[in-house]
Amino acid sequence: MSLVIDRWIYRALRTDFTTDEECVQLFLRCCAAIGQAHALLLSLTISRSSIFHEAGVSPDDALRMIYTFATIGESLCAANELFDVPLPNPHHNLDWSFVLMRYDSYVDELVGNGWCPFMVSMVSKCVSLLGYATTCIPFVRERITRGVHDECTEGACVINTVDTTKYTNRHVAELCNCAYSKPPLDAVLDTLRNGQIPVVVVDDADSPEGGPVHISCTSASGTPPTPYVAVSHVWADGLGSTTEGGFPTCQVRRLAVLARELVPGGAFWMDALCVPADKPMRKRAIGLMGQTYGKAELVLVIDSGIRKCSVRAHLKQKQLWVFTSGWMQRLWTLQEAMHRLLMRKGADVDEASRLPMIRFGHVLNCLEWRTTSKAEDETLAISSLLHVDAFELVNLAPEKRMMTLLLRVRNVPSQLVFMTGPKLDIPGFRWAPKTFMTSGRVEAGQCDAECTPDGLSATYSVFSFDKTTFREDERWWLTHDDIESTNQTSYGLRSAVSTNASGTSNDRQYTCNAVLCRGPDVHELDRVIALLINEDDLGLVESLENRTSNTLHELGILHRQYETAQSGSSDKHSDNEAWSRVKLSDPFVISSDGIVYYIP
Repeated sequence: MSLVIDRWIYRALRTDFTTDEECVQLFLRCCAAIGQAHALLLSLTISRSSIFHEAGVSPDDALRMIYTFATIGESLCAANELFDVPLPNPHHNLDWSFVLMRYDSYVDELVGNGWCPFMVSMVSKCVSLLGYATTCIPFVRERITRGVHDECTEGACVINTVDTTKYTNRHVAELCNCAYSKPPLDAVLDTLRNGQIPVVVVDDADSPEGGPVHISCTSASGTPPTPYVAVSHVWADGLGSTTEGGFPTCQVRRLAVLARELVPGGAFWMDALCVPADKPMRKRAIGLMGQTYGKAELVLVIDSGIRKCSVRAHLKQKQLWVFTSGWMQRLWTLQEAMHRLLMRKGADVDEASRLPMIRFGHVLNCLEWRTTSKAEDETLAISSLLHVDAFELVNLAPEKRMMTLLLRVRNVPSQLVFMTGPKLDIPGFRWAPKTFMTSGRVEAGQCDAECTPDGLSATYSVFSFDKTTFREDERWWLTHDDIESTNQTSYGLRSAVSTNASGTSNDRQYTCNAVLCRGPDVHELDRVIALLINEDDLGLVESLENRTSNTLHELGILHRQYETAQSGSSDKHSDNEAWSRVKLSDPFVISSDGIVYYIP
């Protein structure tokens, strides 16, 4: 396998010695090969009978081979990023983890060895990473005993959940009970009132240990600017507080020593000292959060789990340790890392904020496995990454923040409607996810849809049929006769988890007359949306006027089968479960000059 990947990488890097046209053609051939391999492997994984069965290969060996093929495909997708061509990579987020439907022994092995089920879900999105994780012991945070993950689920890790009513700070030493130190509150508040970033300096960090240390506060926005270190951490490590509450002196001393080693003067910013509890001033501090991390000389990450990893460990193990750390699982740490990382990589910079430009889809995908104790903070934590004014959002009611964020971003990926999870319950925005922190990804490339106050404007492929009502737990087929041949294509569908804005189950029945698809080519395991479209809209949509609300219901494509029209069709699937069958009209696109106004 390594030889195949090495050759692939070699050809990608050799594009510097070819013409631009040759490079583009090679890239396109590689993309085509990856796409064909992905489709073939998906078919082999889902099929009850395959070439392995016909060749007499045992089921266990066949599954191991399928898993190996997925690992190769995933690696080649990553190698494809090395091509220096002015084209988007169509397989940037290509998911190969579908093989785990049939081959999940690695998942069971990790959970059995004490890994957190939530961490296992994270690494399971990458088959290569999942396989490597089985060679490592589970990573456990400092002062956390084995077995603590027994109450964790695939959706959340309990040790990352903070109960603020029982919250206590952690000292450097377990038996330490030193006094708390804090900066002058008035100086912090005055700096924030002036729209500037407060940073602190510990004047006597080397003094004999005992009582509190003296902390001074200054502005990072002076002339010349004060270089400072921004500290990034998770509250579950016991490092959370406010300016008024202060921080254990032993921790303050430790941070001061580290800051002195990293920047001249030893100034640093940390929420526990520089973000007050006073609500108006706290909102100001949150509004400055993007600038705080973007303008820092360095971002210092403190995570008790990462600290347990040996500096002598292999690079792959260090990377896995970071990826599965509590710091990587929390919401606020995303912007704290991305601003500095992209600035160092030389990303394009927004002229107004001087912060790096980041694609909307990339931000969404980075949120996939992150969690927060305060759901209303989500838009605040990512606003600076999308160049949206956090001051505006923080002063809005929490239920209006997501809608406002989308309106300010305006251009979003059309695939956003296919994200799983609860939706907003706001007219014109019932297509919009209530949260981006769900286990689903969108294409990170082109933002080809426009968010307007009236709804989402985009172009979609739609399968239309006569209005039909289904039970929520019912499976059904769409069948389509190809008028140019005798072939018939059938799509087997079932309801996905259907939720309303409160996250509870919808009615047991739903009515639809169309299915909204990601694109013209529909494959197994694709997620689609059942729609009830007004009869007047089943042609060209010319106006947004006088439209009543459409309804949506999430579905998943289970099977795609090809039959000859003469052979007829069965209303029973091979597993003897009853299936409803619906006759499909010709696929078409609802459009008005290439645009569909989609307003559920």
